[in-house]
Amino acid sequence: MKSIAVAGSLVLDITPIIAFGSHLSLDGGSQAYLDQIETSIGGCVGNTGIALHRLGFPVTLIGKVGDDTFGYMVRDVISRSGCHASIIMAEGESTSSSIILLPEDGNRIILHKKGASNMLAANEIIMAIPEGVSMLHLGYMLNLGQLWMDAENGLIPLLKEMRSSGITVSADTSSIKRGDIDLAYHRSTLEAVLGHCDIFMPSVSDVCPLYPEYFACDDIPGAARHFIECGAAIVLIKDGSNGMYLQTACSDRISRIGSIFRSPDQIERWTDKSLWRKAPDVKDIISTTGAGDVAVAGFLAALLLDSPLSAEEAVSLSTALAGISLGSRDATSLIPDISGVLPAVMNYQSSSRI
Repeated sequence: MKSIAVAGSLVLDITPIIAFGSHLSLDGGSQAYLDQIETSIGGCVGNTGIALHRLGFPVTLIGKVGDDTFGYMVRDVISRSGCHASIIMAEGESTSSSIILLPEDGNRIILHKKGASNMLAANEIIMAIPEGVSMLHLGYMLNLGQLWMDAENGLIPLLKEMRSSGITVSADTSSIKRGDIDLAYHRSTLEAVLGHCDIFMPSVSDVCPLYPEYFACDDIPGAARHFIECGAAIVLIKDGSNGMYLQTACSDRISRIGSIFRSPDQIERWTDKSLWRKAPDVKDIISTTGAGDVAVAGFLAALLLDSPLSAEEAVSLSTALAGISLGSRDATSLIPDISGVLPAVMNYQSSSRI
């Protein structure tokens, strides 16, 4: 198995568990009784990174926390997970945290404080990457403060250095408010970043405000092709319960994504692919928290195997693991070793090609 570093947003998730018979209401003056309050780590580092660790891959988690109580809690959880990590503690800062409310339909409401994760610097990421890492996944790019807001001097040089070192670069983004006055900046920055990014895996909700010409008419394939034209080699667009769409580039671009593919046959299996995959039918959804991050972990896992899966198999693994994650309140506690899910994925043949 190849190794991966996962850097970016690292969050303490706090989930109140509503007592049976009690009712959650956000109306003023209301009260709900709790059975318990659960804590776990989230963000892309806590979700994608830990999911890859549970699947059995060598992972290095890279993130930043504050020197507050939450920061010590995050470091303790990561330490007990057994995952290799470089967690920087920012003096005088608060740890990124979320309060996750779970209505009866399982579609969570998140109250989020950005905190120290927003201050992660390029040199901190570079210094934390172990020798021999094959891939860097950079998650929630818009939450990375100056790395994003001064991308020409922060994010883009970081990605250039990674790729010049032979490291495959993967990234996703985070949600953008429709009223954000910097939409033009976000769009131009994203397109500049994609020129130095091998794998891009946004959610529809993340990029919809930036590309209304595609998403207002549900033209997800058109958006994916646009991201390929901007420079990405592989684009996976996640659309929640609707499933996900994969688009890949020509063989020349696929061959230039680091050491992931080691033979012409592997490159051919990923060249010029376009396919939809439906979301799994999960009857008892406990929470959707982190399901998209786990989908990312599954997709990257397919590429990190000694013999990478085909594009079709990779999307199947991604959707299968996302479905598994829906059965727990956190994102990763039900994720098995990859040997426990690969046989079913390899036998799944219902891919729909465009």
